Amino acid sequence: MNTKIFYLRDDSNNPVGCVAASTEGNSLSVAYSLCNPHDRFNRQLARKIATERLASKAVGLTSRTPLAADITNVRTTALQVLARHATTERCDRLRQVIRRELQRDGERALQIL
Repeated sequence: MNTKIFYLRDDSNNPVGCVAASTEGNSLSVAYSLCNPHDRFNRQLARKIATERLASKAVGLTSRTPLAADITNVRTTALQVLARHATTERCDRLRQVIRRELQRDGERALQIL
């Protein structure tokens, strides 16, 4: 099992969330934590919440081909998986942050965003 941790940032490049992504063979599991806009971001707490959620209630994806261990590909795929599962009104902020991250990475934002 290979676990990657990365941070989500706002327009001012300030961290606002954390994503934990775990790959094993053709499977990718993803979990996140997102700071309330009124709170101060705490990197350690965000990482702890995301990794605990990864162990308990992660969103998953199984691919027909092995997933690349390259951090850029895992990061982009993890963000796309989260975007597909962010379907409630409560997830609007998460979708906005993901859209920014994908655009920063040079990826086209998904149509569902």
